[in-house]
Amino acid sequence: MADNSLADSVVDDFAYLLVDSSASLTSKKFAKDIDAVVTRAKSSGVQKIISRATSVHSSREALRLCRLYPGLSAHESRLWTPDSEREILEVIRSPECVAFGETGVDFSRDFSPKQTQLQVFEKQLQMATHLALSDNIVKPVLVREVNAHSECATLLRAYSSAQIVMQLRGSRDHVTEYLQRGAYIAVSGLVLKDKTEDGVRSALRDKTLPLNRLREYCTKTRVALETQLEPSLSLPLAVLYSDSPYAYPNVKAAEQTLKRRSLGFLNRYCTFQRNEPCSLAATLESVSALMNSGAEDVALNTTFNALKVFSLKC
Repeated sequence: MADNSLADSVVDDFAYLLVDSSASLTSKKFAKDIDAVVTRAKSSGVQKIISRATSVHSSREALRLCRLYPGLSAHESRLWTPDSEREILEVIRSPECVAFGETGVDFSRDFSPKQTQLQVFEKQLQMATHLALSDNIVKPVLVREVNAHSECATLLRAYSSAQIVMQLRGSRDHVTEYLQRGAYIAVSGLVLKDKTEDGVRSALRDKTLPLNRLREYCTKTRVALETQLEPSLSLPLAVLYSDSPYAYPNVKAAEQTLKRRSLGFLNRYCTFQRNEPCSLAATLESVSALMNSGAEDVALNTTFNALKVFSLKC
């Protein structure tokens, strides 16, 4: 049984309504206590978790978790075999599966040849585009891009109709380019470790990646709002993700801004060796402090974005 003493004892702190837009719940690190992990996530305010996969096998396992725990949503695979396309299409048609991914290109390590990564990435962009056009099955593509901006951006321009959620470690200019393409930007606790002068952290700090325009979106019809924008410019939107069991958020610089509830979940249940979705509230508050914005507003905006892009209901 999960230990909920923290959630029960800290009743004076507001519990956010959050969506974890990417976590690896099929990781072996969660094999022994996945029930407790999901329970803690809900207690911390994370009501929905997008459980990504990196192979057909882990995609099916993610789908099984979705059926066990309503509110979790499965992603598709990055690795590829000759049968992958058929098997991926079987999973992607399930209503519990809300996106392709994660896929993309990561040139920081030699996990697979660069050309193979690009070919598999393009194939999944083709599949997402084809499903949307031929079968009216519209599901976004969760994209990880590391040290591969030029190659990634070129493919995304070629498949401009695919809805994209970007996980990246690039520059402010890269963020702006992806936003102008219409992509959502996913923000994790790793942004707190970004020491570059023009990275994603600085884009949040100087509002290159603004969240406050969501209120404008909520109060006007999409058609009315888009008539006021340049045709090539979509609304700049962001979502939050824990990247569990990775990307433990280093909140030391913003620790004074964290509420007792969020800090309690982080310190009690999360470590550098195993991060959990219940850390997302601490990431939210740290990012909000970085932006000099209210955590409640950032939670509202990023949750709305996630519900919209993944076609989820509260």
